[in-house]
Amino acid sequence: KCKVLLARHEAAAAQSIAAQAAEAAPAPDPVPEEAPSAEDIRAPSPPPRIPSPPPLRRSGRPGRRIVLPKRYRDESPAAPPPVEIPEPPQNDPEPPPEPENTVRPRWFKTSPNSYGLYKVFPHPPTRDPDQSISLDDLCASSDLLVSQKNQPDATPTVPTAPWFPFLNATVARLMAWFHLGTNLKSLAELDALVEDVLLQDDFDVAHLRNFRAARENKRLDDTLASSIDESASAPDGWKTASVKIKLPAPKHCVAEKEAPEFEVPGLMYRPLLEVMIEAFQSPMFEEYHTTPFEYRWDPAYDPGDPDVQLDPADVTVDEHGLPELPAGHQVVYGEIYTSPRMLKAHNGLPKAATTPHLETIIAAYMFWSDATHLANFGNASLWPLYTFFGNLSKYTRAKPSANAGFHQAYFPSLPDSLKDFYRQKFGVAVSADVWAHLKRELMHGIWDLLLSPEFIHAYVHGIVIKCYDGIERLVFPRFFTYGADYPEKVLLATIKYFGGCPCPRCFVEKDQISQMGTKVDMRRRQNIREDTPWYRKTIETARRWIFERGYLVAGAAINRMLKPTSLVPTRNAFSKLAEYGFNFFSMFVPDFLHEVELGGWKSLFLHLIRVLQAYNPVSVDKLNERFRNIPTFGRSTIRRFHANVSDMKKPAARDFEDILQCCIPAFEGLLPEPHNTIVLTLLYTFATWHAYGKLRLHTTGTVSVWRIVTTELGAQARNFLKTTCEDYTTYELPQEQNRRARRQARKNSKSAANTTTAPISKARKTWNINTYKWHSFPDYPDTVVDVGTTESYSTVLGELAHCAAKRSYAKTNKRNFEQQIAAHERRKRLLRRIKQRMNPRVSSKPSNTPSLAPQPKEQRSKTAGNLAPAHDTLESPP
Repeated sequence: KCKVLLARHEAAAAQSIAAQAAEAAPAPDPVPEEAPSAEDIRAPSPPPRIPSPPPLRRSGRPGRRIVLPKRYRDESPAAPPPVEIPEPPQNDPEPPPEPENTVRPRWFKTSPNSYGLYKVFPHPPTRDPDQSISLDDLCASSDLLVSQKNQPDATPTVPTAPWFPFLNATVARLMAWFHLGTNLKSLAELDALVEDVLLQDDFDVAHLRNFRAARENKRLDDTLASSIDESASAPDGWKTASVKIKLPAPKHCVAEKEAPEFEVPGLMYRPLLEVMIEAFQSPMFEEYHTTPFEYRWDPAYDPGDPDVQLDPADVTVDEHGLPELPAGHQVVYGEIYTSPRMLKAHNGLPKAATTPHLETIIAAYMFWSDATHLANFGNASLWPLYTFFGNLSKYTRAKPSANAGFHQAYFPSLPDSLKDFYRQKFGVAVSADVWAHLKRELMHGIWDLLLSPEFIHAYVHGIVIKCYDGIERLVFPRFFTYGADYPEKVLLATIKYFGGCPCPRCFVEKDQISQMGTKVDMRRRQNIREDTPWYRKTIETARRWIFERGYLVAGAAINRMLKPTSLVPTRNAFSKLAEYGFNFFSMFVPDFLHEVELGGWKSLFLHLIRVLQAYNPVSVDKLNERFRNIPTFGRSTIRRFHANVSDMKKPAARDFEDILQCCIPAFEGLLPEPHNTIVLTLLYTFATWHAYGKLRLHTTGTVSVWRIVTTELGAQARNFLKTTCEDYTTYELPQEQNRRARRQARKNSKSAANTTTAPISKARKTWNINTYKWHSFPDYPDTVVDVGTTESYSTVLGELAHCAAKRSYAKTNKRNFEQQIAAHERRKRLLRRIKQRMNPRVSSKPSNTPSLAPQPKEQRSKTAGNLAPAHDTLESPP
């Protein structure tokens, strides 16, 4: 009976659907009044076609189209199509007259891509490196696609063989494999030896007879010293210098010019201009952005609707010469060359009076410096300064294999012989305050040498460089960021280490840091540090009192003058650029690695373990067990927690990042209420803040939410301090107690002999948020708006650059290794140029970019990331 009813229902449904389709079918055209032609009679119009009803299910219901859910779609990133650069204006001696009231806008706008992203340039660009991005360039995994990069042709200025200065290609490839590879014998290195050397068509075993590696190394060094290699785009020799510092002494009254000097030897450096010239004349220049732009997003963009054209007569422009942001649109922050600071610097470039035909561009310097140990044992260390350029995409700069950074200098440290020299001169030992003062004097003596008169002239007037594409441009060097940890920041910013105003960017006092995120705290941050005439005059007065009156470096008289703002009596070398509008305090951006993951989060996690230990030691064991049971995720995204996380045995920053991302279920239920809810809320807020800090692209909306989360994080931290921290009396953990006991033992060993060490008891410990690292949290959203997202200037790049120096140290004889590391660095740069000349082109993609100067070479770009820059054809406003 059910089957009969079902069959009747299906038949009735089919008839109903057919009737509805017939009614919906278009009616035939009415017969025209005029008589039809003979041709119409011979070919009558076909009858209207009635669409067939949609297929039915067994239930009698019409079928529906099944679409894959959006979360399962794997969309390929939208690659930017070629940008149509407008042709240069013709030099017509009698141009046709323009209509009156003609508005000629300078800004240029691209059409939105499929995501609604578009660029707005302050003026028509002459080149756009993003135009040649392909899918394999955007693919971050080597297992998915093999990138077919454009290899540049042999440099046309090289009159000799591409393997010069070597005698043949076999030796050149072998030396490149030796110097550019790793120091360990691995399977990958063996594969590289076979593929890059032995299987090459130009390999000949006869060329290796009488081969001596020392002779070939000397051949490389002689070439670099004599600049025979014409492919070397700039002089790349290292220079050695000594830095002279003035020695102050208490009650020793003498003018600063006549004060005793100590010469610190061992500074190895490359001039700043030489590094810039090499960068802009190297093949990497084809990926440099010379015209900054603002990246914008239209969330409501519909690809089916035409793009809205802007009437230049009705458009108001902002301070950067860009049209105002339309309603509903958002600004996208990511790269240095899309940041407001870059646009402001570009807009303020002077025009060359003698060379008005040259394009004026910016070289966006980005510095990193940090001391590093070169070996697991011993005290061998290196203090390098690395230089990168913000004109290059952050996705390329972040790859060590891209070799986008330059070794700029190797800083020396104060030698121990200075203590002997000081005691012989003044009859007293060097105090801790004087030693700290001399460290600052050394650092700024080095930078005073780097900021040479030639560089200052280029900073003001620019320098003409014939770039890699054969076009001459007027390049202006500008300093954008300096990545360093807090101890090095205070050296460079010439402020007192964790003084009354510990921040190098503002004047917030130390006892006010706990109010982080409140409205009054946000108002205090507006009082920023500036390199003003008052600042420089105050420093000069303090130095005059120290040398001419014999005052103590950190005495009462000097402290009354400098302590209110945590200044120190050191003349900052970057003040040379103050008269040209540069404020060096703005250069010291926050450091996500040391200030968040190894700073604020590490201190919070450590105190949470103290709280668990105070509540019930078994809770710590449960926490360790839960972390060990957490599975891995992705490819090294979340790693296995093997050891007890509470022990924190030499964890790296990535380990603390994994702990933060997985800690909420691990801590849940380990404390009684209300503390359990307070802790989980604090952890969730911190994880949310950390997630916003890790975004590689920010918008106006995400930055606004991030500021709200920052305020909430400060409130949750103060609530945790007021409730949970007050209810539990916490003491240092066993590992903290052991470290303190070892420090005390070392201290006693340096004092009187035969001193007995009393047993050390556990000390009371609380969570301290009155630190610079906690204070810096609200600065991150503002810095992202100013210079781009955090991974662009994180000290991670400097830490990764240390790997190359450590590999070079392993190839030295461990004596005077700074010179040998510099020699290895020079050899590697020359070998990379040789390898680029020898490798044939893998693919050829013609450039569609007409230049406003002589036609450049092919342009290529390599950008990686989850959302790559994607732009449509440039179009001029009507």
